[in-house]
Amino acid sequence: IPSRFSMLTGLHPRQVGIESNLIASLTPGARSWIRELHDAGYRTMLAGKTHLHPHIGDIRDREPLMRALDFDLIDEATGPRA
Repeated sequence: IPSRFSMLTGLHPRQVGIESNLIASLTPGARSWIRELHDAGYRTMLAGKTHLHPHIGDIRDREPLMRALDFDLIDEATGPRA
């Protein structure tokens, strides 16, 4: 999880506030290269298993967070049985 947050934001895991694989969530206002692409006019897509939020319950409930992170299309999975 720390490396995924770091790759998305360009920040060190300590700067993001995540240093272990505990349940964590990226904040909606977080800067990211996805936002940069979106602001430049590209359509962005999230696909697969992301670990950008806790995969507990129905992940469709996290769609507003993914949209706030500027993903236009969302096809997220939680694991092999999803």
